[in-house]
Amino acid sequence: MPQSPLWEQHARQWSWVKPPLRPGAEDLVWIQEVLSRWPPPPSPGPTALILGVTPELTTLNWPAGSQVVASDLSRAMIRGVWPTDRMPGIGKGAFQADWFALPLGDQSCDLVCGDCPLVVLRGAQAAPLVRSVRRVLKVGGTFVLRVFVRPEMDERPEGVWEHLMARRIGNFHVFKFRLLMSLRRDRGEVRVADAWDFFESRCPSVETLARHLGWPVEEVQTIQAYRGQAAIYWYPTVAEFRALATSGFEETACLWPTYEMGDRCPTFVLRRRG
Repeated sequence: MPQSPLWEQHARQWSWVKPPLRPGAEDLVWIQEVLSRWPPPPSPGPTALILGVTPELTTLNWPAGSQVVASDLSRAMIRGVWPTDRMPGIGKGAFQADWFALPLGDQSCDLVCGDCPLVVLRGAQAAPLVRSVRRVLKVGGTFVLRVFVRPEMDERPEGVWEHLMARRIGNFHVFKFRLLMSLRRDRGEVRVADAWDFFESRCPSVETLARHLGWPVEEVQTIQAYRGQAAIYWYPTVAEFRALATSGFEETACLWPTYEMGDRCPTFVLRRRG
């Protein structure tokens, strides 16, 4: 799982990214619900692993005695995004590691959570990641993750652009999300540079577009991170994800948010089988 320079770009502009590309309040409520069912003291809090360094996951109300670590392949994301000052008493920090070879013992975690960790993989890499998570989870342990899923009915990138220009899209990150999915190939994979190429062919001036839409130019400029990138994103269908997750896990909940494009951002709660 080689590092991608895309994430160096994302780290620099992270403060301008909004839902659905970051978790919203509804998404966090469901993870918090899992934590709220944890046995109270004197039982210790969970030993937990966060896939990625999503700040919103660190600011949850973690039970007393929790031991939380995060793993990310990108050094830039760890340095620029991991909120080291927000986890007094619970956080052990973030470490750089390949998710396919986590430096954690077998069945060492009670909980693994992540915000759309599958999107950064090729489709063929998803099953090895699920196996890696299963290895570090205790029997009966919980895997909670938001998943970007593609719709059953495709939309065309030209239609997404028309909606943008007609101001029928709520924020620029919704536009990027829809554009990427509209450019996906047969297996649900998309080269992120294709989104930049399409955008650039229709937008001669980011500043003019930002004025037209009434959005901060800094938000519109975030799409420039896709320029020339070799990174591939993967968007499974719900059925494809469920087929993947049934290997070693039992689905206990599938929760759908109500925000724009929430129908493509379910949160799954999975329990590790014995």
